[in-house]
Amino acid sequence: FAPTDTAFQKIGSDALDRLLRDKQRLCKLLEYHVFDEGIFFRSHLNNGILSMMNNGDNLRVGGQPRKNKHVLNNQVEIVGFDIVATNGVIHVIDTILTPPLDLVETARANHLDNLVHALESNAGLVDQFKQANDNKNNKFTLFAPTNNALLSSSLDGDDVVDTSTLLYHAVYGNQLKSDLRRVDSLSTIQGEHVRVDVRRDGTSFINDATLVMVNILASNGVIHIIDKVLEPPPPPLLH
Repeated sequence: FAPTDTAFQKIGSDALDRLLRDKQRLCKLLEYHVFDEGIFFRSHLNNGILSMMNNGDNLRVGGQPRKNKHVLNNQVEIVGFDIVATNGVIHVIDTILTPPLDLVETARANHLDNLVHALESNAGLVDQFKQANDNKNNKFTLFAPTNNALLSSSLDGDDVVDTSTLLYHAVYGNQLKSDLRRVDSLSTIQGEHVRVDVRRDGTSFINDATLVMVNILASNGVIHIIDKVLEPPPPPLLH
């Protein structure tokens, strides 16, 4: 996916100069524009996720055939298609693609401040949700309660959500909304299962929490925002 000259000009001459001097960052940025697991012509660019060359970071492809429009990561438009080379194909884009942040920083960027605070208040959880960055096969799916959900939950009465509850909001693997349609439950990192219910009208539930925003991509997984805190089942009574 090749940015136009104008796309590079958008970031400004000073930022471009700094980027050109930082070879490691430049290399990572350029690799995020390369899909090296096959040749995708325009006809193949349907709605879905590509795992890019820079360590497998996710790139979301969205097609709007009726409008003759294809968009990457919900904001970068493809403006030229199917320029054939001897070893691949080039599509021209109007904006530089920025590699996604890790799960914690993606939550922060989406203003999930109470969730970030809860993660930072539990020793080791921030590191756990960052550790998959260097392994393209190790991803997480995080069901992230809104700020209001955490504030209104009785679990947040002492301003700290316990580790077990937080881990009940996460599963291993990249579970996009399209993947959730194929399952009726998922095993969480905490060990218990959550129920999954995706209805014909698209309304989706994890236990009794509604998904209010889906497929927020991170470098090491995906976030779905939910309107309630998920409460793990109580431990069995000892006899």
